[in-house]
Parts: sequence; C-alpha cells; structure tokens
Amino acid sequence: FSYGGYPRFFKERTVLTIYGRLPDEFYTDEDEVLGVQSGSERSVCVLGGYVYYLSEQGVCRWGGGSSTEIISRVLYDYVSDGAGGTDGRKYYLSCLIGSERALVVYDSLLGMWHKEDDLDASKIFSYERALYALTSDGLICLSGGSGGSETYDASVEFADIHLSTDEDKTAQKFTVRAEVAEGATMYVYVSYDGGDYISAGVINAGSHRLTEIPIVPRRCERMKLRFECDGEFTIYSINHYYLS
Repeated sequence: FSYGGYPRFFKERTVLTIYGRLPDEFYTDEDEVLGVQSGSERSVCVLGGYVYYLSEQGVCRWGGGSSTEIISRVLYDYVSDGAGGTDGRKYYLSCLIGSERALVVYDSLLGMWHKEDDLDASKIFSYERALYALTSDGLICLSGGSGGSETYDASVEFADIHLSTDEDKTAQKFTVRAEVAEGATMYVYVSYDGGDYISAGVINAGSHRLTEIPIVPRRCERMKLRFECDGEFTIYSINHYYLS
C-alpha cells in the first residue's frame, strides 16, 4: 500500500519502502518494526496520518521509521485473523480474541476501545461516505450510509492541488486546521488524480474549538480536498509539508 507518498510492504518483522521517482532511481530501505501478523493483511489501513494494523503482539499504530505503538493491550488476549477499516475517526477490527470472534472499535479521538458484537467480516471497506463489512450473509453497513440521502448545511470543494514541483521534493503531509460549531460534524474527503473521493478524516469537536487533522497523501500528480458539514464551520489553514 502507499503511505507518505511511497509504496510500503509489510512483513511480520520489517517494513520495506521503495524510494525514487523514476525506474533507474528506485532503491529500497528496510526498517525493523513489529509488522503485520500473517493472516491479518486485511487489517491495514491509514487513519489520522498513521497506519493501523494487527501484529503478533496486538494492534499497532505506525507513523514511519523504526518504532511502533501497541494500542490494544486492553484487549487482554491474543488477537488474530484481523480485517480492519476506518470511517475517518474510528478503527474497526473484526478478529479472533482468544477463540471468540469479535468486532472491536478504537476511537482515535478518545483513545478508547469498545466491543460492538461478534461480527465475522472477511473485509471492511469504505464507499461513498459509508463503511461496510463483507460477511457470509452479505454486506453490513457499520458507519454512515443513509442511501445517498445525506444532507449538509455547507460544503466546499477546492481546486486541484498539484504535487509535482520543479525541485526534487515529495508532498509528505497536509494538515487542516478547522473549527466546527457545537454539535456539528465535518467530513474531510480527498481525491487523487481525478478519482473518486475517499474519506480522509472527521472533525467532531463538540464545541467551538480549533482542531487539526493530518492527511498523508498517496503518491500522485494532483489531489483535491472536499469538506462537508452538517453545521457551521471555518477552515483557517491548509498547510503542506515537503520531503526533499
């Protein structure tokens, strides 16, 4: 998968990154980190600028480099056979905890886990502002999904942001600083090279408060940002950082 503008390949004990912009410039770098558990490759997803996945020691949060953070010690048992996805705020994981099937959810804003039910999903994915689980009984909507009838008080869509520069630089991260009215929720979406919009995050401050959300772009030539909110909101800044 792509993270930070580069292809990444996880093993159980390492992550391999391919650098370079042209074939004759390609080279690889390998970091020794706690990688993806065998059989849980479907658990990998990007949320809030971090990669979440299931490892041999539990659910990890990785932001690049050679260190990871294990965030699932509260589950108190061996976790395996994971399939994960995100709605932009929460990380959903269908997995085995010990010998029992469970759907557990991590709220990235509150830093809290909770168990929803015993859902057995082979894949969790997002489509048109909703998160779905594929089970033996068919598709189940986990978050969002009101048949395309969502209404918003306001929305804004920016023009193309061209990521190619004259210098040898790559866009590493964008940050959005915004404020939403009390009780409102703002949804952030990103489109790469003219493709469909996908969820990039959720701002749900609960009161008039500035919130910053990081966006790590895929490797692309251009991207667009779209914001939708069911109340008043203000975008104060969109900053981008480049890696030489």
